[in-house]
Amino acid sequence: ISVTGLSVAFGQLLANQYSFLVGPTALTTYVQFRLQVPSMNPGVKVGRISTNTFTYPMLFALNVYGTPKVSFVSVNDISVDGRTDLSLSGDSAYLLTVIVSNLPTTSTTNLRLTINSRVCNCTVASVCKIRCGITSLIETDSGVQMTIIAPSSKSLFGYVYTGPVELSVQYTGLPSTQTLSLLPSTCGEYSASAMTTLNYYIPSPSVLSVRFCKSCNRVRALCIVQDLCSNQVVPSQNSISYTSLQDSNADNVLEIVVDNLYVWIQSIQVIQGTLITPAQAVFSFNGFQGQSVTGVSLIKTHDSNRMSFQVGVPSSLPIGALEATISLSTPASVPISVPFTISVVDDRMSLACSGSGCIASTVSAIPVALVAVGMPYKSIDSARNDLSVTVGGLTAPEVNFQSINATGLYLTFVPPDFTCASCSLQAGSAYVSILVSSLSDSSISVSARFSYWAAPELTSANFESDGSSISLSFDQPTDQAGMDSSYTSCNFVLTSLDGLGASPTCRWVSNVKLTIQLGQSASITPGSIIQVQNIRTVNKISQNSLSSATVGSPQNPVRPFVQLYGPQKIDACSTLIIQTSTSSTRSLAYQWSCLNDDTLNSTLAQYPRSQSSLTFAAGSTSMKVGINYIIAVTVIDFMGISSSQATINVMRIQSPIPQVKFTPSSPLTVSPNQDILVTVGAEFSRCSLTEDNIVFSWTSSAANQQLRRYTSQANSILWVPWSALQSGQTYTFTLIVSQQNSVASTNYTYQVVTSALPLIATIAGGSQTSVPVNTLLQLDASGSRDPNLATDAARNLQYLWKCTYVVSGAASACVGNSGQAIGFPSDSQIVVNTSMIGGTSFSPYQFTVNVLKPGFNPTSATMTVHVTRPNTPVAKVFPYGDVQRFDSVIAISSSDRLALQGTCDNPASSPSWKIVPNPNVDAADLNIFPLGWSEYDFIVQGSAFLVGIKYNLTLACKLGALAGEAMLTVQLNAPPSGGSCTVCLQPQGSTCTTQGRPLIDTFVMSCSGWTGVNVPLTYSFGFSILSSGKTYWFPPSMMNSIQMQLPQGTISVIAKITDSQGATAQSQVDTVEVGWSRRRMLAQDLMSVWGQVKASVDSAMKKGNLFGANQLISAAALQVSSPKSAESAVAFMLQTLYSEADAMLPSESYYSQVLDTISAVTNVIASSSNEVLFNR
Repeated sequence: ISVTGLSVAFGQLLANQYSFLVGPTALTTYVQFRLQVPSMNPGVKVGRISTNTFTYPMLFALNVYGTPKVSFVSVNDISVDGRTDLSLSGDSAYLLTVIVSNLPTTSTTNLRLTINSRVCNCTVASVCKIRCGITSLIETDSGVQMTIIAPSSKSLFGYVYTGPVELSVQYTGLPSTQTLSLLPSTCGEYSASAMTTLNYYIPSPSVLSVRFCKSCNRVRALCIVQDLCSNQVVPSQNSISYTSLQDSNADNVLEIVVDNLYVWIQSIQVIQGTLITPAQAVFSFNGFQGQSVTGVSLIKTHDSNRMSFQVGVPSSLPIGALEATISLSTPASVPISVPFTISVVDDRMSLACSGSGCIASTVSAIPVALVAVGMPYKSIDSARNDLSVTVGGLTAPEVNFQSINATGLYLTFVPPDFTCASCSLQAGSAYVSILVSSLSDSSISVSARFSYWAAPELTSANFESDGSSISLSFDQPTDQAGMDSSYTSCNFVLTSLDGLGASPTCRWVSNVKLTIQLGQSASITPGSIIQVQNIRTVNKISQNSLSSATVGSPQNPVRPFVQLYGPQKIDACSTLIIQTSTSSTRSLAYQWSCLNDDTLNSTLAQYPRSQSSLTFAAGSTSMKVGINYIIAVTVIDFMGISSSQATINVMRIQSPIPQVKFTPSSPLTVSPNQDILVTVGAEFSRCSLTEDNIVFSWTSSAANQQLRRYTSQANSILWVPWSALQSGQTYTFTLIVSQQNSVASTNYTYQVVTSALPLIATIAGGSQTSVPVNTLLQLDASGSRDPNLATDAARNLQYLWKCTYVVSGAASACVGNSGQAIGFPSDSQIVVNTSMIGGTSFSPYQFTVNVLKPGFNPTSATMTVHVTRPNTPVAKVFPYGDVQRFDSVIAISSSDRLALQGTCDNPASSPSWKIVPNPNVDAADLNIFPLGWSEYDFIVQGSAFLVGIKYNLTLACKLGALAGEAMLTVQLNAPPSGGSCTVCLQPQGSTCTTQGRPLIDTFVMSCSGWTGVNVPLTYSFGFSILSSGKTYWFPPSMMNSIQMQLPQGTISVIAKITDSQGATAQSQVDTVEVGWSRRRMLAQDLMSVWGQVKASVDSAMKKGNLFGANQLISAAALQVSSPKSAESAVAFMLQTLYSEADAMLPSESYYSQVLDTISAVTNVIASSSNEVLFNR
């Protein structure tokens, strides 16, 4: 056919400039054309397509956005090396947060980020020419929030540039590849951009740390290795020993780490630690020139900003504080002078604290005892009259000189409150000097390091990602209020439980993190205040904390989940009901809309936000016949976080058809290791005069013919195993529904989308190990894989290795004997000679492998390596089977058993296992630890662990005094929480009745308020007859309610709620009484019951309701197979006949039915050996 008279209108606005892209031809069943959209205000617009060819217009929805705008930028000034926060290190220092309003909710594939017109689409430093791109997207009320890695200005311009640059975020809607679709799609080439200005600047160089070593490491070119001097001596900070300067055999080397040297580093050359002239680095100490260091590297570059310089200290430096300077210059750059302060300490005299040590609370401190050695005083009076005591420059308010003898001067003092304007704390503490000095002679003074400790302060209080708990973080390690893992009461640790719900629990995840698990009916929201109590520093020195914090939204929120359930097609006689299934701990707000009809959209917009379902009565004028309405809902939780929009297509048709509903609804998204299981519910049309059997037939699209074997069964269930699916695919199934003896049929489309799992990175042997020095360390990442592929498929993975260790609190690349960073081949396995990297008794190495594959985000695994004494056994740990890993942490559920295989390279060594922190269970319980603690293999039940705590499982291979260790970290998946479940006789109004008749009355089990980190959730319902103790479970479903008939007895109803990772919560719903009352039994004879059961089973089978039929048959089988039920039923009837025969005058048919029932259960009664009842 030909299409003529084509026009498209949006209300009164006509589109123009049409051009056909496909068809119409004799070979196509559709046309595809392009049109120019007229200018319109933002919002959802309904387009109307009219032609001369078709009688009815066709409608579609178009979402019109306003001009995108950058509404927020976390920082506008960026250092020339790309850092947005100079106080941070690693990738965090380069992150920039930008919020763009009026931007469609999208993924990074639809966004084009440019800075200075250079495209930013690479975030892996090792493979990027310009490291710049979007790392994450979050939809917020203010717009789309994106986290961006900022580039260096040199990577953009080719030189170090300072000044403004333009950042642009452009959205491009790619043309749809689907010509026909039941779902809304972005099919236009919509493009818009938002811009903002950033400014590159050069930060001032500053000294990060100054450390002194008397003796240097000789096996390496550097003096300080892994934060240690020679013989594992800790370097002194900001001070030089006077006696060391007088020792002619000492090295006496200072290491000065200078930050913000990006520009200077770009202009110099360093070869094996030596600065190549004409560049110069000169040190001076109050006029004393620094000395060259023989055999020790002068310079080491840590990264693009930071360098460490090593300089010999002149022996002639005087005692006291010295102003020092490092001067850096090249002929082509402006000279740089960086000042710092260093003190030469006269350690011939010394000061030490006795008793509890050199430590005090910042306020109301108790007295501290001191011992001063070597001071030139002969009497207490002479010392008292000449000495003063200061702490951090503050004068002690009270000093008591106690005694003096040959061993020293003994005194006590009360530390002053550390509350001055210039008093600053880091992580809750401050390290200062106690100075005991002469008032008459400045050369007489001794000092010691002193620490102040403030009560722990809350640094944050944020809802966890699913809103079911709140995480409190502290600025320092705490004493955990003296609580162990078995004590979870919040009363002791919080000043108020208002808003936390019924019976909240508080559990310490670590000594700096407390988790509040909210109880049911919690009402606390972002913006509320939480205050703690009875918490002190880990050393118990501080006062009790009364810190408070404002509760914030989750840092990584999980969107609330919603699905729509309802028929795709409905006839004129039937009521349309669209239900929702959600996961959230609290009530949700519902925003209903229709995406392709303004009239229906206006109607839905008036619905209250509390309405969780839609009902359109038969004959409703809101929906017209022949239009495929796209009905959508978005839910918003109490934190203001919106779900993704869920949609359902519904068409009202004129002719009578069975009413069909899919569970779960279409489209269904599954992971590559998840089966497709779809059940279809059907009801007879109220328009139809016949109730012939409903017939179901499934087919798959031509592209999915390999699935034909799973669609050949003519029933209401579609099952496809995960092994038959491929990731990243869309599968389309067609369900054909008809009635027996009818030629008419109705087609329904069901779509399944298989998502892609992230790459799995792993290093064999555990997350931590130890190896002897001067041996070969073998690191194996060949177990890394793409979980979306079969295990024997080609992996096409790339491996990037790096080694780091900590220097002055910052990660630095591992260096070899030459002082240069160690490089590794891009292989799955590498070998490292431990003699190159030295011993690490106090600070281990971190070996990290980044696993890459085109089309996937990189993932990484890290192994911590301790280099130990020679001949130490090497331990390795391997998990049996396939385990879930998140950032090198194994995740298990409480019902899982984790099995580990341990190995020791020396067969003479003995294995021994430990878990830190110690689980609060009996270590000798073989139900939890079936193999004990001294075998190579180790098994632990997941129920031993608590949610939120990371446990280190360590194997030690012991050989005499030597022990090599390997470790794996395990964390328990948090099960769903926050909800409750109920069971009621099919509701009549708001009353919940828990009594009913067996097999006849319908009970409704339902759950609400459940949520979890890993959605969607599935619900399994079951019941147990208390007299038998057996539990009967129904198949799991995403629907949070179920209807069922139950057998006679006292019935305990149970629900299991399971997340997508297998973590399960079990809820004891309630107990119901199912039986016959005296009066009801007289009105409802037993044989009539069996007749109703048979009719109900027949009806379920006619409608293809296999689940309902099975459930009812199972309940009936339990009813008649129970001897007690049979005996009580017969006994009840006989008792009725004997006691009330004259009053009731039972009919002959009643006697007949009684006898038939007795006959039916004769075998049961006889087998029970109840001869009295049988004879009676």
